[in-house]
Amino acid sequence: MENGTTLVDLLGKIVLKYGEAAFNYLYDRKSGAIDPSIQFLVNGMSIRSLQGIRTELKDGNIVAIVPPIGGG
Repeated sequence: MENGTTLVDLLGKIVLKYGEAAFNYLYDRKSGAIDPSIQFLVNGMSIRSLQGIRTELKDGNIVAIVPPIGGG
């Protein structure tokens, strides 16, 4: 991974590789913003406690994309 790569850069690479299906999964189609119901973890820590989507990634980081979980 290149120095200075952020989570938002990684998401862009995922969309380039996997296309429209990945975009529809990760982004809100109306606003184009990242879907707020999806949680992102970097090395087990929520990006909300880091720098959000601007969190810098380093080689060896583990990024988890956690879909919304429903229950009842």
